Amino acid sequence: AILKALGPDEKVKALVHNAAVLEPVGKLMEDVSPDQWRRHMEINLDGPLFLTKALLPRLQPENAEEERGGRVLHISSGAAHYPYRGWGAYCTSKAAFHMVYKVLAAELSSSGVMVGSARPGVVDTPMQDLIRTKDEKE
Repeated sequence: AILKALGPDEKVKALVHNAAVLEPVGKLMEDVSPDQWRRHMEINLDGPLFLTKALLPRLQPENAEEERGGRVLHISSGAAHYPYRGWGAYCTSKAAFHMVYKVLAAELSSSGVMVGSARPGVVDTPMQDLIRTKDEKE
């Protein structure tokens, strides 16, 4: 859908990966099914990775003289670095997403495409509403 929305020669100057899901919430060994795990990883890890890949030609500089290409920003989470009970899928996907950022930053730097990561802290979003609801029930 994103590629179809762009004009045939339209460049992408910035790509921000901020979408993610928290669910499934529960103990990995008791509550998370293989299908839930795969769906979670498809959204939180595969989606941003393969969207970046699809848009890479449009992120790269137009010609050899132009040094700067587009920018890719991954929005990270403390869950990428610290385990939270019941958030096994989310913590794992965010940790893997953080490593994808580091690998892409290393692999793409010579192409003029810069990749960064930001961890904004707790932001009041629908995901935070879900977390608060789950915390109240436990």
